[in-house]
Amino acid sequence: MSIFAPYNFVPLNDKVWFPNWDKFVSHDVPFKNGISGKINFTLHAHTPIFVRGSVVDKEVVGGNEYEVYGHIKNNKGRYIIPSTSFRGVVRNVHEILSYSKLVTNSKRRLSVRDVRLREYSTVVSRNDIDTKVSYGWLTFENNEYYIREVEANRIDDNPVSAGFVPVETGSSIAQGGIQPIRHRFEFKPFNRSTTPSSIVTEAEMERFRVANTYASGKTFKNYDDIQVDLKSSREHAVFIINHNNKRYLGLCKYMRIAYERCIEEMLTEDHKNVRPDLTELIFGYVQKPSVQNENKSDALKSRIRFSNSVCLDENIELDQVTTVLGSPNPGYYPTYIEQRSGQALVSYNKGQIRGFKRYPVHKIFDRNKMNHYVQNLDMGEIGEDVKVRFIPLKEGIKFKGTLRFENLHPIEFGSLLSSLTFHGYEELYHNIGMAKPLGYGKVRVELDYTNSIINRRKENHRIELNRNIVDEYLTLFEKALIESRVTANITEDSRWKELFTMSSDQSNEAPDAQLRYMSIAEHSAAKREPVKYLKKYSQLSGIKPFQTVSGLEKKKKDEIQNKKIEEELKRQLEAEAKKQTDDQEKADRIGKLEEIRKKEHEKADTYKKSVNELGVGSLISVNWKDLEIEMGKWCRALHDNGAILRNIKKDKKFIPIGLRDDFIKKLKQIIDNSSLNSKDWKNIESSLRSWTDPETASQWVELLKQK
Repeated sequence: MSIFAPYNFVPLNDKVWFPNWDKFVSHDVPFKNGISGKINFTLHAHTPIFVRGSVVDKEVVGGNEYEVYGHIKNNKGRYIIPSTSFRGVVRNVHEILSYSKLVTNSKRRLSVRDVRLREYSTVVSRNDIDTKVSYGWLTFENNEYYIREVEANRIDDNPVSAGFVPVETGSSIAQGGIQPIRHRFEFKPFNRSTTPSSIVTEAEMERFRVANTYASGKTFKNYDDIQVDLKSSREHAVFIINHNNKRYLGLCKYMRIAYERCIEEMLTEDHKNVRPDLTELIFGYVQKPSVQNENKSDALKSRIRFSNSVCLDENIELDQVTTVLGSPNPGYYPTYIEQRSGQALVSYNKGQIRGFKRYPVHKIFDRNKMNHYVQNLDMGEIGEDVKVRFIPLKEGIKFKGTLRFENLHPIEFGSLLSSLTFHGYEELYHNIGMAKPLGYGKVRVELDYTNSIINRRKENHRIELNRNIVDEYLTLFEKALIESRVTANITEDSRWKELFTMSSDQSNEAPDAQLRYMSIAEHSAAKREPVKYLKKYSQLSGIKPFQTVSGLEKKKKDEIQNKKIEEELKRQLEAEAKKQTDDQEKADRIGKLEEIRKKEHEKADTYKKSVNELGVGSLISVNWKDLEIEMGKWCRALHDNGAILRNIKKDKKFIPIGLRDDFIKKLKQIIDNSSLNSKDWKNIESSLRSWTDPETASQWVELLKQK
């Protein structure tokens, strides 16, 4: 049988971070590099949400009226998340991230009734309970408690005779492996003049109060829910066990035993230090013993203020919910005390408290299953006065609020941003309001950079907040944590990992990962297995530990990546510039070529015109040295703008037959009408050799000479 619960713990930090600027925090004298301003934010509700407001209705059941509560509103009738509620949520996260002290009722002592524990079974054992227990009347007289021991009669489980105080019923203590007791006890009246009495010491009364006070801190009750006022003039029936020179008092025979240590005695010295930690410096504190003088009180006003977060949506109420919202018992050591796998369970007397309690967020909200941990809720077996009735608001709605801050140290500002945004991780959620064990109140924070202004005194000007500025201060906070030596690296930090894992969507299908309270039957079954305990949330089946990325490492990787990006961009720019240069040069060349071609076309047109109008005789005076140029012009005008001739010259290939024949034909026409000497023929052959090979040129000359 696995032990599971809708809550878990962030491990307790051995060291507390005490900032070295604590003596300079003031509302009158600002830091030289102080930061003030405001941040607008939006709360996105990812599950139904409920923060208790006023009574909006009453439900009649069995002739009795029961109050139905609505979500809290402001004086304008708008639904809100109160500033104090969200402030408390952010403060709790800040205490964890900044390695602050565990704020608790540290003087409080708890009690236990569990025969699995040796420290309990040695005091209250089933084997000798009848011989060890005695009975008495507890009275309060003259500012002192007195107890008079008497005899008791055991009778059957029937109504107790009038005039006697019923003390115990069997079903009320059927836990911890103890069999139900099917008897009641009635105490014989005593004779005040003959029955000796003894003073009850304050230590004995303290153990008695602890053992018989509910976790909620209400007044003492017996197991028939009868209010007990210990300081009244009436007598109170108690059970007494004497063990190792200690006297234990209880309201039943198998009484609860107070632990020897209170919570404060389980904390490290850092957590007991009156010096303010980072959370106290930002959020403030009251009635704290002064560091300089323990006889004086010290106080500090908060330097941050949350506004009420207002919802502007309409028609967002869901149907009434009726359920049971139980408070977990901190005395249940398998969940509240650090345990080690494979070893016997330890209690408050010898163990270490787990740390900061958190309610993991629910990935999927299923209203139909929210009461499955309450047995027989709808069968009339749960008292109506135990049930809670409320009307939640639906998921998907938004609340808008503002955080204002004054004269924060840069590291304080970074820590505040870290706790508000879960160090910049947008996929993590806060839990707020009532019914968190059922999945209610899952919200995500989105910073609204519009109109979010910070004023850095060192620069003496206001700037708009943006993601780069947020990352800058998150990294500054992280660096300060490492330099303070409370942690070596947040990537490997178990506290950050547990917090972020509980704040992320997870699969909670495995038996040990269920987010619900155990039923009575499941609780009893778990108690029969002596080494079962609640594991860390990240160690539960199906839970994927959240991987934290160090801002410093991320910054280093980003710098490397940015350098690569810059180099690649530079390469691309250079390539593009070269391409543009090449393209420009090409365009210039094309432009020049087009200009040349245009002029050549003009000359060719003139040449054709003179050929057509004047005949070939007009070319008799051609300078034979320019024959290549003139004939080239003619060929380019005649054959694809000279492309063929250019390719011939480029590749040094023979002139195609058709072009050669046309060429020779035209030359013949010129020569036939000309008188050529040997020098002219030599020039012609020289020109022809520039077009083709020497042998072909000689052949062409021979053809030309043939009249």
